[in-house]
This record gives sequence, C-alpha cells and structure tokens, in this order.
Amino acid sequence: MAVKLDAFGRSEIGHVRGRNEDSFALRLSVGDAALFAVADGMGGHPGGDVASALATSVIHAWSGPERGERPIESLSRLHTAAKQRVDERSQEEPRLREMGTTLTIAMVSQSLCYVSHIGDSRLYWLRGNRIARVTRDHTLAQEMVENGRLNREDADSHPMAN
Repeated sequence: MAVKLDAFGRSEIGHVRGRNEDSFALRLSVGDAALFAVADGMGGHPGGDVASALATSVIHAWSGPERGERPIESLSRLHTAAKQRVDERSQEEPRLREMGTTLTIAMVSQSLCYVSHIGDSRLYWLRGNRIARVTRDHTLAQEMVENGRLNREDADSHPMAN
C-alpha cells in the first residue's frame, strides 16, 4: 500500500512573546523513512530559540537509521542527540544555562508512524477532514485534568498549561 504524505511547516510568533522560539524539520526522504519534527523553546528562559534550533538541527543532519535499527530506536537516539546538543551549548554559554525546548518527532516508515515526544508541542493526525490529537501534553495542567482536579475546558487557559 502506497502512503501519500503532504508536509508543510509554518510558525507564527503569536501575541504574547517578542520573539519566535519555534523550529521545525521536514525530511521527506531519508532511506525508507520520512521524518518530521517540531520544537518550541521554553518561554521565560533565555535561549529558547537557540535550544529549539539546536534540537531540530539534529533532525536536519540525520542520515537515517543505523544498520538493523528499529524506528523507535532511531527516535530514541535522535532525542538523546538533541538533548546532548542543547546541554553542550548551555555549558559553553553561561547565559544559556537554563535553556530548554520541547521536541516532537514523527517518523513514517513502511506505512507506520512512530512518535517520540516531550513537552507540549502537540502532534495531530489529519486524514481527510478528520483531525485527532496524538500526543499528551507534559504540563501540570494536563496532569490536573487527568487527576480530576481541573476540567478539560479550563485546561488551555490555566496558568500552568504553557
């Protein structure tokens, strides 16, 4: 069965912050896989834009899975490499010590989609006119919803929703 993928990336600064901390990577042909990633620097900390750009640079540089490596292993390796790249830079520049980023990666290989995710940059699956949220936010507000302490309707506007 052939899989048709359409990919595009767009980022807007929004109405809250003075600079954009979003980065993304679209790799449509890396061996037999396609790779997509989005990163959003942690607001309120210096260097969020740097952190997200460093994380997605790992995706841009990826040369494909190692011999015999399963997709989930590739995703784990990519996430680890992205974290290492951000950590190394934060050690080199003291003003960036607290920088961080979300990172959501989707790999499509052999008609399957594998996802690796940390933070609150959401992944949605769009098929025809149907859209479904795939990832779970790693936020205090989401945890409160899951524990029954906050209504889902109030979660997006909660101060701990990011």
